[in-house]
Amino acid sequence: MTRYLAYSYAAGTIVNAIATGKGAAFALDIPTQVELELMDGWSRNRIEVYTSSGEDTSFSELCVKRALEWCRKSCGARLSIESDIPVAQGLSSSSALSNAIFLAAAKASKLDARGEEILQKAVDCSIEGGVSITGAFDDASASFLGGITVTDNLERKLLRQERFPPNHSIILLVSDKKTYTRDVDKEKIRLIGPYVELAYGKALEGNFYMALTLNGLLYAGVLGYSPDPVYDMLSSGAKAAGLSGTGPAYIAITEQELSSEVAASVEKYGRVIETRPRNTGAKAIPAPP
Repeated sequence: MTRYLAYSYAAGTIVNAIATGKGAAFALDIPTQVELELMDGWSRNRIEVYTSSGEDTSFSELCVKRALEWCRKSCGARLSIESDIPVAQGLSSSSALSNAIFLAAAKASKLDARGEEILQKAVDCSIEGGVSITGAFDDASASFLGGITVTDNLERKLLRQERFPPNHSIILLVSDKKTYTRDVDKEKIRLIGPYVELAYGKALEGNFYMALTLNGLLYAGVLGYSPDPVYDMLSSGAKAAGLSGTGPAYIAITEQELSSEVAASVEKYGRVIETRPRNTGAKAIPAPP
């Protein structure tokens, strides 16, 4: 039996790719940890998943199944999941999970796979599992690689990658409500495509703060979320604020010394989480005995 621990991370939206197929995101220091154990005496169809989140495990099971096929393993597997990423909030919990599973499977199987190949397989599984419309290559690449990524999701191309500047905090406003990407009105979202293109152009230029705020206001409007948290965070000193993914989480970037003021400005709306950008990506280690 071989066991590996793998970690991948949440991602915040700079530009949501649903409207145009092109997006941008950055990694957050909020991990998902999986422990994958290959079970030599089990058939490949026997996959056991343990999680404390109470979420449906069908996507996790699909990822393990596809990972075993890719690694050419005929055995079953046991998967344990621990995640600090709020689920169905627009913070890339599914991308982090699929990244971690495929990374753990590759390491446990001693497969000599490049990071790019692992990322592509994880994105394939996100599309097959219906947890993403475009495969979330922007979110998945930020989650897997760390830092900021600007991507063409339809072509699966990484167009820009850089480290997040130091001395910044991230403020998240999360909700008790959950929004699953598969349930949003894609045709309605595509109506804002020309305006989201403007935000994407700013991201390609490196103006990530303007891109995030413009994108966030556009998606909040089309998805029916109030813009008030965005304005409150901006008026409290945030460099950028908007909706992350398809919500309901809002996200703001602020200098560290202003983080308390920005967080306090939205406490009236729900639960506030303070974190930081993450510039290093996914990792895997042998599980301790």
